[in-house]
Amino acid sequence: MLRKIVISGEGGQGVKLMAHVLAGVLAEFDNNVAIDYEYDAAVRGGNITAKIVYSSQPIKNPIIEDADVFLKLSRQGSDFQAKRMVCEKGVCTEEEIPFKQLALEKFKNPKAMNMIALGRLLKILEVNIDEVDLMKKLPAKFVEQNIEAIKYGYTYKDAVP
Repeated sequence: MLRKIVISGEGGQGVKLMAHVLAGVLAEFDNNVAIDYEYDAAVRGGNITAKIVYSSQPIKNPIIEDADVFLKLSRQGSDFQAKRMVCEKGVCTEEEIPFKQLALEKFKNPKAMNMIALGRLLKILEVNIDEVDLMKKLPAKFVEQNIEAIKYGYTYKDAVP
């Protein structure tokens, strides 16, 4: 089955890293994966969108017009129609998660928001993270904190009453 994922945010939020790690994880489960990035020329603060298409079958057309899952990390990011939306708190009216606030409270680092969001996305996609060697998928810098943040995001909704 062909699945389409869109991640949108601002430059500096780690959208490219999230998409790269997600694509690597999905490929590890014998999926064909296509990834495309759209971004402004600004390094920080500009819009960035990652589009990931994956399937166990060959991908004939990786273009995304509507997504299965849309993860939106800021108001600035692109808008897409999606079957399921997950957003930073205050960005949409569907599933809102305070990724940045959680990153500050739990990890004392606002940059951990992207890994918390990635964990939530992996849960939505029904990826069993216990079967993934995250250590090999992530950059060495802050790898332990990033893995902890992914696991936290993966279980976040399960822990909320």
